[in-house]
Amino acid sequence: MQKTRALSSLKALFPPIHQPLPLDKREAQRLLDGLKASFRAQLDAEYGWSTPRPAIPRSLTPPLTVAASSSAAPSPASQNHGSLRSTDRHVRAILNNPLFLPTESATATTGTISTLDAHKAIFEKAVSRGLMTVPRAHGFLMLIRSEVNKARAQKGSSKLPIADDLRPVGAAKLVMQWLRSSGQENGLAFLANVQFQRLLFQFMAAEGLDDVVFAWLERVVDPAEPKTLDQAAVFLRDLVGKKAQHHDLEPAYTALFRAKSIVTEKKWPLRVLGRAWRELSVQSTVYSDMHKPPPQQLFDAFVALGGAVQFGPWQRVDLAHLKLHHPTEPSSHLARELLSSEETFKSIGNSTSPQQSVTRAVGRFKQLCVDTIRHLIETNQPQEASRLWDMLRR
Repeated sequence: MQKTRALSSLKALFPPIHQPLPLDKREAQRLLDGLKASFRAQLDAEYGWSTPRPAIPRSLTPPLTVAASSSAAPSPASQNHGSLRSTDRHVRAILNNPLFLPTESATATTGTISTLDAHKAIFEKAVSRGLMTVPRAHGFLMLIRSEVNKARAQKGSSKLPIADDLRPVGAAKLVMQWLRSSGQENGLAFLANVQFQRLLFQFMAAEGLDDVVFAWLERVVDPAEPKTLDQAAVFLRDLVGKKAQHHDLEPAYTALFRAKSIVTEKKWPLRVLGRAWRELSVQSTVYSDMHKPPPQQLFDAFVALGGAVQFGPWQRVDLAHLKLHHPTEPSSHLARELLSSEETFKSIGNSTSPQQSVTRAVGRFKQLCVDTIRHLIETNQPQEASRLWDMLRR
């Protein structure tokens, strides 16, 4: 048996390998600059600039003195706005991800901090460690609202709308940032937690994040699935109801008409707006003393929309109550007509609505009676007020 040649004999088949000569400092710097320029050019070729930035000829740029160049140095804020490369924006988005936040909040080292800041620091710490869940986010929002209510009670403003006190906290933006960075917003599964969804909507409405809610609304609804239309109706009721937690009701009216434009564009049934319309109707009448009157044109359009929205047998009660609280021309005509009709009381007794809905409607009906009599007295119609009162006592 013949022996095989040694592996070293194969070296003759390959050309000799010469190690590169060492580079001096200047050549090494030139090589590094070339590599960086090539890498930068490759990124620009793949991602490009977000906006074109034409080159300025060197001859057109005046020379700067040392003093001028130091005084014209861009601030960090201007540098942030000036970085227009899409790759730069991508890197900045990664670095701003809550998962990359430091484990200890910067405010924790500054000494005493407020309770709200402490809760926010704990939330950010849990997010950075990957420990945040929907129930924990729900608990975070509950704690924030509880602390805000305590502060309101101390100031004696607990009877005023809470939205103005929730806005500066920024809790909804923190939760939204986590929902996006964790990918939970992609599937919207967290909306199945109704209690969390309603509380989140309260904070989002206070912080003006309506655009996000409307985007979710369009993603959730499937016209072929009636259940999704019911879910959309609940969405809009919660959003408009939370927007109504302001001294000014105009944002709530605006949100409702924005929803109407979406419903019309998507050709969804108008009943999707029913619950939201009813919620705003209650805020505009029963709780009118907590809000300033809305603009007349907006109010009239809202009342007209109520005639097209079919939400149940209590529509006439709502419309009569709204006429009574018109911002410029209040009228008790429809309310008196409604309260003087025996059919109204029969419809209350024969209602097939759930007991909870009937209880709320009866309370609303009683409020309509009180407001009608008060309006008659204020407009110097005591005899009509007395007649109506005697009839209602029977």
